[in-house]
Amino acid sequence: MEVNEEKTEANCSYCRYKFLIEKDESLEEAKKRVHELAYEYESGKYKAQREHEAKTKLKKFLGVFIALAILFVGVLIFYYSREYIEDPFEGVTVTFSGIDGRGTAEISFSNKKNADIYYKLSKDKELSENDEVKLRVSSDNYRFGQREKTYKVEGLLKYLAKLEDITESQRKTINEKSSALLRQDVENGYSFEGTITELKPYKFYLGTKTEGNYLFDIFKIKIKTSTGKVFEKYVVAEYENIIITDEVFKFIHLDRIGDSILAGDPKQYTVLSDDYAGFLFGFESINELDNYIEVKYDNIKELTKE
Repeated sequence: MEVNEEKTEANCSYCRYKFLIEKDESLEEAKKRVHELAYEYESGKYKAQREHEAKTKLKKFLGVFIALAILFVGVLIFYYSREYIEDPFEGVTVTFSGIDGRGTAEISFSNKKNADIYYKLSKDKELSENDEVKLRVSSDNYRFGQREKTYKVEGLLKYLAKLEDITESQRKTINEKSSALLRQDVENGYSFEGTITELKPYKFYLGTKTEGNYLFDIFKIKIKTSTGKVFEKYVVAEYENIIITDEVFKFIHLDRIGDSILAGDPKQYTVLSDDYAGFLFGFESINELDNYIEVKYDNIKELTKE
């Protein structure tokens, strides 16, 4: 506090207020009076500033609120002005096809599709049985009672994984197909006049791989030469990627492997008598056939034998 020589004026070094000291007033009383006046002044000034800031914020808030309200009302007017469709999925079908794990989904319409309504599947390929896919609908010109529908993936084909899944009737169908093909190839493949006296189903092998399978339909065959000599061998019909449904036996891709349905290379026999001269397809034993399968089909993960 700075006071002049006459002690009639003082200057506050803190708040920089200059004030008069009254005649009958001490310096301490003057200080107290001035401090009270300064406090009231500053408090009022601060309060006025706060009120001004609050009003400014309120105006800004009201401006934003009004703008948003106008926008919201506009959106509502636009939304409810569009035509309403309660069920946009009526007449819409999602069809699943293909192999389990690689299935596909396709959307079809029983009536002509509205060009202003768009449908999109959440996933339409690489599907597995029992997956769920969502069909979503959108439009700029329509509003809907529901915007998506969930479908369960069903009906995909599966590769044969277990021999016990083959029914007796399906087994018969496979054997008949194999027998006809084997007989045709044997009769066309011999260079002598011989007769097939027996071609009998023996057993099935099933080999599973990373994707797909191999089915081996093994037969016992007896061939009689013109001199009465009888040869007994094992022959096999080889199939790839077999699918068996509840109704039918179905072949996927090639129905048999290779140019000849008979496995193994022709074996040449040198016979001094007139019993046989030429080539003979097939395997001498079941072990020889097993070795052939092991070498040729090295991508088999598991081989099941009856």
